[in-house]
Amino acid sequence: MLLTTGQLAKLFDIPKYTIRYYIEESLLLPKTNKDNGYHYFDESDVYRLYQILFLRQCDYTIEEIKHLLQEEAIYPFFTKGIAKLEEQINELTRVKEELERVVEENKVLSVGDSKTVKRAKRYLKKIPDAVVVSGQVDLLKAKEQGFGNLELFIRVANEEGEEHIYVFGTQEDYDLVLEEVQYVKKTIEVTSEEQLQGQLATFIKENIHDTSYELIYYENIDVSLGYRDKLFVTLEVKNRD
Repeated sequence: MLLTTGQLAKLFDIPKYTIRYYIEESLLLPKTNKDNGYHYFDESDVYRLYQILFLRQCDYTIEEIKHLLQEEAIYPFFTKGIAKLEEQINELTRVKEELERVVEENKVLSVGDSKTVKRAKRYLKKIPDAVVVSGQVDLLKAKEQGFGNLELFIRVANEEGEEHIYVFGTQEDYDLVLEEVQYVKKTIEVTSEEQLQGQLATFIKENIHDTSYELIYYENIDVSLGYRDKLFVTLEVKNRD
């Protein structure tokens, strides 16, 4: 039994132009009616199309499929396909975990309220001066230095007006350690730099009673991702009470 392009497309639930594309790429070689130019597909073509679609699901490119289909046995090449799929699974797992974190963070968020939380020890690495321009992180320069698009940049300021920007480091590579203690933590919505500075001053006045301190603040990316056009910043200081 021979199938038309339309019938083959219906059988596999794909558009007809996909089949025509595979014909143009010489992946499918159907019989052609010389009088009207119509293509007709036999059982071997059906099996070949199944192979092509399977390989595309495995993320092989058209050029890779052309090469594979020239081999007598193609299963030895599937190791690469398995590795590529593992990469995709890992990436999808990472995205899923990030989505879960964003949802959970927004569920428990109480904007503007201070609360006391115990934070685990954190190792921070100071970012290079080359990526800081006028006190702000130059994202393009940061990208060139290997930082991610959604890197968490943590600002630490002290009573002398000094402020440095860090990212998370490791136990083997760090410039500053934030000890495992109780912190007063507050997340605020930021609408302008002036408003942020005002909120920082208020937070210091309300929670810092010593002459020396370390004020920690950073964009709460997990919360900000949950809104179309809002920016949230989290403030932290050691609880001295």
